[in-house]
Amino acid sequence: MIIEIGDCIFEGIYSSHSIFNNITNFINDEKNIVSLADDEKYLSPNSIIISGGSHKNVTSIIINSEEIIIDKKSFNKKELKKYNASIDFKNSEFKSIIKRAEIIIKENISEFNPLSLAFLIEEKLEQNFETRFQKAFVKHIKSAWKEIEKGKIISGVKKVKGSGMGLTPSGDDFITGILYAVILIGESKNIDTSKIRKIIYEAARSNNEISRNMIYHASIGAYFKQFKDLQIALINNDKNIKDYLINLIEIGETSGSDMLTGFFLSLKYLKNKI
Repeated sequence: MIIEIGDCIFEGIYSSHSIFNNITNFINDEKNIVSLADDEKYLSPNSIIISGGSHKNVTSIIINSEEIIIDKKSFNKKELKKYNASIDFKNSEFKSIIKRAEIIIKENISEFNPLSLAFLIEEKLEQNFETRFQKAFVKHIKSAWKEIEKGKIISGVKKVKGSGMGLTPSGDDFITGILYAVILIGESKNIDTSKIRKIIYEAARSNNEISRNMIYHASIGAYFKQFKDLQIALINNDKNIKDYLINLIEIGETSGSDMLTGFFLSLKYLKNKI
């Protein structure tokens, strides 16, 4: 029944948190999230991929040091395939990777969701925000990014977190992209960025459990499949790199676009501020 599990799943008794067409999220008393899905494209640090049944029918998950128990059916953790959420950057040409990322994102900005934060990259996209609320949102996000761009990263993160609508607000997706960029910047300079990533995570923590788990994984260098696929494609200069970019853009309503916006801007403007 279980095909593969993430490598960042915490022990505990999990109950249903939120159910969607493709994923059911479960939560334990420590507010850790486990995502249950039936398609490997939803692999993440905290996912469990199953077959032979609907994730929507599962009512509980118990995880201990030896087993994963899904609705009283036990699976030995040692016998399960484990998704590696980390990336080995050894021997990577970082200048080429960063430049490649900037080019592919800029060239395909028209593919981004029109109501995403991509207006921070392409100013004319602001015209898609027409209502008074939307215009105020644009102003707020621009103000937050200006602080981050000037090097006031923590105050900017605090300002942008939780901003926007959706299961994971645009601001939280944006912060996730920033963290993935900080990892790449640190690798390119051969410096340890774990401390600043932890500080960013603490500044970004909110009452949104799904966002908090997502940002936590980014802060420790754990990648969900679509972002890892794109990052590997950037490292290898894969000829199908645009396909991986589109796969990431298609996540959620604006989530993929917002992550990529934070990733792009951070690579471009924070290289000398980390």
